[in-house]
Amino acid sequence: MPLPFLPRNRRKRRIVYAVSAVFACVLSVIAMIIALLSGPGGYKEADLARMKAERNCPSCDLTGVALWAKDFVERDFSGAIFARANLWWTDFSRASLRGADLSGANFWWSDLSGAKLDGAKLQGTVLGRAISQGSSFVGADLTEADLTGTTLEDADFTGASLRRADMLQALMSRANLTDANMVEAIMHIADAREADFTRADLTRASITRAKLMGAVLNGAVLKDANLSETNLAGAIARGVNFTEARLPNVDLSGADLTGARFVEATLWAVDFTNADLTDADLTDAVMPEAIFTGAKLCRTKLPTGIDNSGC
Repeated sequence: MPLPFLPRNRRKRRIVYAVSAVFACVLSVIAMIIALLSGPGGYKEADLARMKAERNCPSCDLTGVALWAKDFVERDFSGAIFARANLWWTDFSRASLRGADLSGANFWWSDLSGAKLDGAKLQGTVLGRAISQGSSFVGADLTEADLTGTTLEDADFTGASLRRADMLQALMSRANLTDANMVEAIMHIADAREADFTRADLTRASITRAKLMGAVLNGAVLKDANLSETNLAGAIARGVNFTEARLPNVDLSGADLTGARFVEATLWAVDFTNADLTDADLTDAVMPEAIFTGAKLCRTKLPTGIDNSGC
């Protein structure tokens, strides 16, 4: 016998069943999303209450907490634990997160502009589309962090680890990456104009179709790196190690490459127009269609021998 609230018409009854099934499915998906975004928990209730009341919580344990669209401008969370926390759309601008554990946390679309994250742990942290303009990450560990589309202009990463970090389409103009560990980092289509990579280790990094015009790379290591179609026009790259690097269709026009090493590098169609290649080493480099118009060649080691024509 059919239930009293169901229509007697069989066709209408099937429609009710179908709508009910879809509704139940939607509720299940919503429940799964809420469970996922709520994080694994583990935080201390007293610390959470304190944070909500004071909005300051240095050294608090907020592991796995879920806080969306909150305002923590200029607040103090130094030494706090936000591991695996979900902090979407939250405003931490000019806040202190020095030494905080943010590993595995999700800061998607959050505002961290001007925040202090010196010495913080950000291994595997998601900062996709976040704003971190002018933030300080000195000595921070961002190993395998997701910085996709993140605004990092004027940010300071001195001595930080960005090993295997993903900076796809990141905005990094004028960022300070001095002495940073960027081994195997990804900077595809990143904008790092006038950024400072002095002595940075970019071994096996993927810096493809990126904008590094006017960047400083003095003493940087780009061994076995991929710089396909990257624009390095006007870059200051003295003593850079490009050994075995791949630089097809790279623009190095007007760059200062004094003492740079391109040993066994692939330089297909590279533009060296007006570049300074004094004391540069291009031994065994592959250079079909490379352009040297107006380039300064002085004690430059080419595959054909030493060129002193520009001394």
